[in-house]
Amino acid sequence: MDQPSIFRKSSVILGLAALATFASGCIPIAWVTPPIQLEASVGAAVREEARSEALDVSAAFPMSASIMPLQAFPSMGARSFDLGAGYHLLPATSHRFNHGPHIDLALLHQVEHPVFLDWAFGDATRARVGLRLRGQAFFGGHTDAVGHGAALQVSFEGFSFGTEDFSGCTLNEADDSAAYQAFGDDSANNEGAFCGSGFTWGETGFGLFAETSYSRIDLRDQWIFSLGVKGRLPATLGIGFIATNF
Repeated sequence: MDQPSIFRKSSVILGLAALATFASGCIPIAWVTPPIQLEASVGAAVREEARSEALDVSAAFPMSASIMPLQAFPSMGARSFDLGAGYHLLPATSHRFNHGPHIDLALLHQVEHPVFLDWAFGDATRARVGLRLRGQAFFGGHTDAVGHGAALQVSFEGFSFGTEDFSGCTLNEADDSAAYQAFGDDSANNEGAFCGSGFTWGETGFGLFAETSYSRIDLRDQWIFSLGVKGRLPATLGIGFIATNF
């Protein structure tokens, strides 16, 4: 992103901030989100039964969100490794809900991408395969028990790097007159609107993966075999205000 572009974005954001600060009935808000990766999968969990050598097999639905700092740098698009940290959830149908933090380290390799990726995500899309190792800690849903584990994942994803401006207003009514109502028209009913502006920066992507994980929770071993989808979202910076009519 060139400097003039940054200045233009900053001017819009600062202008909105000033308007929200001095306008009556405006509640200013601002947000910053890091580059993240979201994953959701479905699979089978094989777990030792308590006080028994029998195995319990149930459905499992692992989910996770991770901050991935390297996907915020355009020069790192062809990187051979990735790293991140986040939090995971492990709902299962036959035992309690487990959750906890994790750290990720992955090896990446860029490959020729299928034509359908261009159709779905644009001509700038690239593709890569990955092999990831995740270290996990677990907390029980109903006790203070703590466990640990590891997961190995293979994946394929399409991705692209880009920046994008966004701005606009969301009104309570389809009629544009709601905009005037939101900004204090005495003849208006109590209405409101959200107006904001900002920009995104980083990788956007979508992929598929297969994963095998092992964990030891409550002194019992558990294996999970799952298939899932993953998505990468860029960092965002924005500011806006909620206009209310009192």
